[in-house]
Amino acid sequence: MHRLGQILFCLGTVVWILGGSAAHAQQAGPLVIDGGTLIDGNGGTPIADAVVVIQGNKIATVGRKGQTNYPANAQVIGADGKFIVPGL
Repeated sequence: MHRLGQILFCLGTVVWILGGSAAHAQQAGPLVIDGGTLIDGNGGTPIADAVVVIQGNKIATVGRKGQTNYPANAQVIGADGKFIVPGL
């Protein structure tokens, strides 16, 4: 099981680098990562169907899909079926 955790962490890192970081660098307003499984990196329970709202270079809000408001002018990245690893 420990090996599976390492693999998921690596996959999450790749998804973040290829998907989230590139899109974040191109956008001017808030960024919303919608869906996906959030891995907090601190050993907490993963959050399925997570929503992460990023404003500037900081995470402004974290919640569940359908329970979190999105800024009106946000760029939304669909992350269903992917992993979200903030901070990488």
